[in-house]
Amino acid sequence: MEESEVKLRERVTKIEADLENEIAQREKLGQLVDDMRDIVIEIKHMREDLKAINDKVNTLEEKPAKRWESIIAGIIGAIAGSIGAAFISFITGG
Repeated sequence: MEESEVKLRERVTKIEADLENEIAQREKLGQLVDDMRDIVIEIKHMREDLKAINDKVNTLEEKPAKRWESIIAGIIGAIAGSIGAAFISFITGG
């Protein structure tokens, strides 16, 4: 075999090894892309769940305020009714 053929075979062998390494790296990269895609999907689901939880918390936070407003409205209504009744009783001489 000639020296040029030996060098050519060595170069082809090295290129084949490099190509196998590149293919292995691409497969790893493909798996990494798939894993990242799964992570992104999971994060989207988590954001949806977090939004639902946030909405529930906001609803629960509003309930005491609404109850407090109802109590205050009831107290004001009772006071106004008492004053009105006392005023009508005073006018009618009762």
